[in-house]
Amino acid sequence: MSVIKKSAYQPATKSDLGVQQTSIQYPVELIMDGEIMHDNLLNQQITEGWLQEQLQAQGFQNAAQITYAVIDSKGQVFISPKMQTADNS
Repeated sequence: MSVIKKSAYQPATKSDLGVQQTSIQYPVELIMDGEIMHDNLLNQQITEGWLQEQLQAQGFQNAAQITYAVIDSKGQVFISPKMQTADNS
């Protein structure tokens, strides 16, 4: 007795359907806890000047105001600002 399904009963794969497989690209951290991730900028071929322009376009003056910032595979930058407290407002 065999427990392997016959090929006619196997689920279709992407290659069976002629669908092109794309590699998954994860977001890359640009800023963490107010610190610029210089190695990640270099790996993504992004300049610090370009990052500064992106911050200013979203109303921030510098990386110290940011908790977390990432860039996705389409080049969009997502920014999570630091929370304002009574001490640093």
